[in-house]
Amino acid sequence: MRTDEGRNTILRTNQSRRVVLTYRFTSEVLDSQPRVDAARDLVRLLVADMVLPPGYTAEIVEGEVDTIYYWMMGIAALLVYMILAALFESFASPIVIFCTLPTAVIGSCLALLLTGTGLTSEAGPMALLGFVVLIGIAVNNGIILIDAVTGLRQRGFRRERAVLAAGRSRVRPILMTSATTLLGIFPLTLALGGDFEIWPPFAITVVGGLAVSMVSTLIFVPVAYLGIDQVRHWLRSLGWLGVGLATGATAIAMAGVQLRYESYFWTCLAAVPIWLLALTAVWTVECAHHARALARRDRPPVDSISLNTLTKTYGAPGRLRLEWGRFERRTKQLIDAGIDPLDRRSVKDGLLWKSPLLALLIFLHTYLVDPLWLYVISAATWGLLVHLTHSLGLLMGSPAPKAITLGIRYFFLALLLVYIQQRLELPSVTIATALTFVALRWIRWLAGRVESGVVDIDRMSGRSRWLRGPVYRVAAAVPILGAKKATFTALAGVNLEIGRGMFGLLGPNGAGKTTLMRILCQVLEPTFGSVSVNGVNLARHQQVQGLIGYLPQHFGTYDNMSGYDYLQYRGLLEGFKHKAEREERVLACLEQVNLLDRKDDLIGTYSGGMKQRIGIAQMLLHMPQIMIVDEPTAGLDPVERIRFRNLLARLSKDRIVIFSTHIVENIAGSCNRLAVINSGRCIYTGSPDAMRVQAQGKVWEAVLDDEVFHQVEADLDIITHLRTPAGIRVRFLVTESPPDFTAVDVEPTLEDAYIYLLGEHRRAA
Repeated sequence: MRTDEGRNTILRTNQSRRVVLTYRFTSEVLDSQPRVDAARDLVRLLVADMVLPPGYTAEIVEGEVDTIYYWMMGIAALLVYMILAALFESFASPIVIFCTLPTAVIGSCLALLLTGTGLTSEAGPMALLGFVVLIGIAVNNGIILIDAVTGLRQRGFRRERAVLAAGRSRVRPILMTSATTLLGIFPLTLALGGDFEIWPPFAITVVGGLAVSMVSTLIFVPVAYLGIDQVRHWLRSLGWLGVGLATGATAIAMAGVQLRYESYFWTCLAAVPIWLLALTAVWTVECAHHARALARRDRPPVDSISLNTLTKTYGAPGRLRLEWGRFERRTKQLIDAGIDPLDRRSVKDGLLWKSPLLALLIFLHTYLVDPLWLYVISAATWGLLVHLTHSLGLLMGSPAPKAITLGIRYFFLALLLVYIQQRLELPSVTIATALTFVALRWIRWLAGRVESGVVDIDRMSGRSRWLRGPVYRVAAAVPILGAKKATFTALAGVNLEIGRGMFGLLGPNGAGKTTLMRILCQVLEPTFGSVSVNGVNLARHQQVQGLIGYLPQHFGTYDNMSGYDYLQYRGLLEGFKHKAEREERVLACLEQVNLLDRKDDLIGTYSGGMKQRIGIAQMLLHMPQIMIVDEPTAGLDPVERIRFRNLLARLSKDRIVIFSTHIVENIAGSCNRLAVINSGRCIYTGSPDAMRVQAQGKVWEAVLDDEVFHQVEADLDIITHLRTPAGIRVRFLVTESPPDFTAVDVEPTLEDAYIYLLGEHRRAA
């Protein structure tokens, strides 16, 4: 039984017919004599109430908990931290390296549990000694990895790229150092009797912890490195004042916890969560203050926006997966270029260490008797045999055909099933293994059909589509084995320089204009490339976002509110807390968009153009230096369209206005510079007049009768045609030789040049 004051263990022995009741006082109980007396009285009462059979007696033995091993582990961890902090010249790097210790402890506990090694009075001290030694061994893999990451960062590698490159380059050293240590200690795990009987608990603790930490180093250490590095940048952004306030609040809270629970354990356990909570509170207050300050002060002038190789691919893998797969992409590029990507030397070097590993697995088959471990080792042996056979095939020549590869895989699978049945004699496990393998292959086959387009889930036909559809959907959605998401490149390497004034963004529907503007507003993150404002990278300096105002094509308002009340509400959200300042700002914005006389009318009564002007007024509340409007004149009548263009032209006097549209007339009379985007590529950048010059001599007009028009209609690149009393007036493009009928070379308009550029880009593609 167990109480809060101590630990009581009942030991029964049949020979002496004596019950030995041992209770050990913890350090908290020993701090005060009244607690010791109370605990002793409690134990005596328990013994007095025990009902013992005839011939049995009870004996009370007092003792104290031996905490020397805990002190040894603490001192060892402190010494290792001090040495690592001095070598790496950093307080954070040792913390990252120590992230392998929790997983090592878990591995040791699992090894003790699976081997049936109990923490008895004889085995407990040796197991604790194993934990002490593990502190100095398990950190070696983390040291190797962090040292490589630090070196790559000093050479200019990006943080994510450095972590992935270091992980790839240090896999073999980590595996080799861990494997040699494991093999050296492994003989001590064998229970040989005699004087060696004390070593198995120690060796099992070290082997289990090191084996798990060997794998976890490549997973948890990179994650911890990235996380701690981000936390460090976060603390740096808070400043010494913010961190000091949070630390002081944490100290006060910890003092309260100590007074309430009188336990150093709970106080230390609550320290980190309370500190993070205090830091979050300080960060929230600083963000609110920063937003209010930005809303009140005048914005700095913005002279230019630079788009450098801007690329956006929907469905593309993230940065980590992209960096991880760069070797596969390089292999594919070599194959496409007709170059053999096989590095025979690396394959031979791999066989040199994989062959002894196979021999080790075969030896473990002769030693292990536990069914679980036998099953795990058998599966590992099967995978290694398939891999070695594939490597030998690569050394012998070209890769084996798919049928031979599958035959070898299934042959070794059959051997695995026969071996499992012979050793374990569990038909259920054998059948489950076979069914699992078949199910995985079947899922991959179904997902491959969906991925290659052989099966279209949305257009299935037949009587059984109600069953096949869900089956294919589930198979395609399975992680790793499922179908890869189709990718779509919305922007492909766009380079633009945008200065002050009104800049037109012209292109057909689906060209990538909206994606480009969402990247400018930081709604989307580009796959590649960067956006700079006045030479400042937008992704690295989030405070630049306050300079941008965005009016999407479709935006929502509250129709049951007046224009004035709606802008008052938006002003509160923008950080204008003072009523007089907010009212002044709202009235100024309404005057700029010429809605001051309709400010008290409900938005639901506004026309389409007036609602667009309310959107502009909402965008002007925080005085942006960059205004981005997406298809703002869609659905407006010609008069409203002209008013809206004039409003944007007036606002562009002292700021950058990016006007996106697919209607050429919106650009012709209002923008001094424009860019034409088609299929995600920028096919023209410059002035409207220079764009017209490109179509010079390519635009022709002719008046044709019906018979001639129908004969040449299919061969002409017609821009417009209009039926007149004299015939059909046709305006068309000619890029090579003049037409063989009577036609006149005319001066091109901006719309003619736009259609000419789109046609040239389509023909070039």
